Amino acid sequence: MGRVPVVVGAAAALALGLALGLAGVADGASWGGGAIGGALAVVWLRPRRAALGLFLAAVAAAGAAHGAAARAAGERACMARWPPEARLALVGWLEAGHHPGRTDRVRLPVRLDPQRSNGCRGRIWVRLPGGTPPLPAGTAVTVHGTWFAEPPTAPWPRPPERRGWFRADRLQALASPTRPVELVARARAEALLARLFPQDFPLVDALLLGRREALDPAVQARYVAAGLVHLLAISGSHVALLAGGLLLLAAAVRLPRRLGAVAALVVLGGYLALIGAPASAVRAGLMVALGLLAWLRQRPVVGAGVVATAALCVLLADPWALLDVGAQLSFAGAIGLAMGTRAARALPERWRRGWRRTAAVAVLGSAGALLLTTPLVALHFNRVNPWALAANLLGVPLAGGALAGVALAAAVGAIWPAAGALLADGAAVLLRLFDRWAAWAATWPGAVGMLSRAEAVALAVGTLLGLAVLRLRCLGRPLVRAGVAGGVIAGCVLLAPALAPAPRGLEIHMLDVGQGDAYALRTPSGHWILVDAGPRARSWDAGAARVVPFLRRAGASRLDLVLLTHADADHIGGAAAVVRALPVGQVVEPAWPALTPLYRALLDTLTGRRVPWRPARAGDRWAFGDVRVEVLWPTDSAVRAARAANDASLVLRIRYGRGVVLLPGDAPQVVEEALVARYGSGLRATVLAAGHHGSATSTGDAWLDAVRPQLVLVS
Repeated sequence: MGRVPVVVGAAAALALGLALGLAGVADGASWGGGAIGGALAVVWLRPRRAALGLFLAAVAAAGAAHGAAARAAGERACMARWPPEARLALVGWLEAGHHPGRTDRVRLPVRLDPQRSNGCRGRIWVRLPGGTPPLPAGTAVTVHGTWFAEPPTAPWPRPPERRGWFRADRLQALASPTRPVELVARARAEALLARLFPQDFPLVDALLLGRREALDPAVQARYVAAGLVHLLAISGSHVALLAGGLLLLAAAVRLPRRLGAVAALVVLGGYLALIGAPASAVRAGLMVALGLLAWLRQRPVVGAGVVATAALCVLLADPWALLDVGAQLSFAGAIGLAMGTRAARALPERWRRGWRRTAAVAVLGSAGALLLTTPLVALHFNRVNPWALAANLLGVPLAGGALAGVALAAAVGAIWPAAGALLADGAAVLLRLFDRWAAWAATWPGAVGMLSRAEAVALAVGTLLGLAVLRLRCLGRPLVRAGVAGGVIAGCVLLAPALAPAPRGLEIHMLDVGQGDAYALRTPSGHWILVDAGPRARSWDAGAARVVPFLRRAGASRLDLVLLTHADADHIGGAAAVVRALPVGQVVEPAWPALTPLYRALLDTLTGRRVPWRPARAGDRWAFGDVRVEVLWPTDSAVRAARAANDASLVLRIRYGRGVVLLPGDAPQVVEEALVARYGSGLRATVLAAGHHGSATSTGDAWLDAVRPQLVLVS
């Protein structure tokens, strides 16, 4: 076995060992013993591979030990030990600038100062208090506030910086004599970009520096829908474009080849430090460095060996990169690109000349990258974009041109402001073309296809089987193998719903939609019921951002019943997005005459989609197998007498077996007292949702005495 297969095998062995160590399956010593035992078996079965087997076993054992050590260090970190809702005072440096009006509601990264934060080090994500003035990156701050621990959402561990977030109630900027050099440089770069691109700064900040905090969430959602969001994060294409531009510049000023390559690598290293050295960018930087080294030594570049070597370096430096979504997509994209480029070289001779060769490499390279990254996107985000390849064929060149223009304008503007401003005007044209292309691609039919968890797993398994089929030469020509592989992938996805486990009882999912309510119920017979849909604001729609993704991830293809307790924005705001995304059997709400634009827009959406609608009144009932849904409030007279939407809020009772769930919406105490007078002890329930999000206007003593819940949900 040659050198390149050994590197590939070592990278795979290291990744396997790290996965086992990070997962806490066993410590490094245990897996080391198992790996050595497996290697001895290989030696016994195939003596010629003895050295290789022992080497790979040692790499796997070292990876397990390295992963276990990283997991243990993560458990010892302050972020893992702080109790939920702990009150803390922390000192650190902003890693991204704060721009009022753009980053008021987002969480900014803060690098902790261990000397002034009780020994705590690392990065935390902080939501700054309202009214915070502009602050550049690198500003030393003291933040006083509350730590909110994030509940685990996957069996894999999380790095310390992802264990939660910090809500600052008070912030004080400090005059720190020492600031990290790279943060000072980042602050200057942000100031320069804000001066050159005042209108397009959020998009420029994302493209060049990889910071998306200032980007409008609606704009980010547009790029997600278009399948172009990867261009707003620092990826391999950014680093490759920068490296290519630097080499062209070195050739233009007639630097010697070796000196030009060294200068390009030095500048590239400085750029990676400036943007925080994310794993995806480091991977690309390492591949560029290895490629330049091979070029200088006039050696052929083997894609598999370069990718594997970069993976070894990244994983050894940061074991958590194995679980980082950006790193996974980066390496999968690089491997797919190499596969597609290799396939282009196998085309007939007439397709390997001139413009046809360029087009074939672009299409097959993009298709290969898409083939390997789509299953990962489906597993992590439960979505796929069938038009991603078409959107990227023009989106990537536009983003590359805009990025080159922005970088050139910034480089010139730092020395000659007037010339930099002129170049910035030209780059702004490409930026706006790129943004308009993304906006149009986001409107294509089926631009975002949501997948259930079972469908996402089936797509990943089908892709692996399809790749295996592509290697079977016994099937004949490559085109035949590609067709069979596509059939295998499609078959796996189509079979996924039949293989998904059926619910074993009534499931009640209380969705995190911020300030608002949204409950999704799945009955044992497979029916789905939605009670409220969360809020909608100028830049955020809970229906599109939280409710629809959850329903698709859970496998819901239809909502049999949507119950909207009342017309306040924090309850019906996301309903229109839900109705547009999924078939709905019926929408029921109190029909209290609210005159808000949001309520009227919802009714227009229901009419346009031909969704059945009717008012709900006390006594209405629905049955879904063994699950019974009943409306306890409002009555006709209560709706006529209501002075506010809350007075006519639906109060729902859901029965399944001996269990009873009460969902009172925002019903005030006067409504609770009327229900207690009518039903008395008949209101007993297992689960109660606190009325009006737990505020003092609801959930009175008489109500609690009548209901006597075992569990109370507070939104």
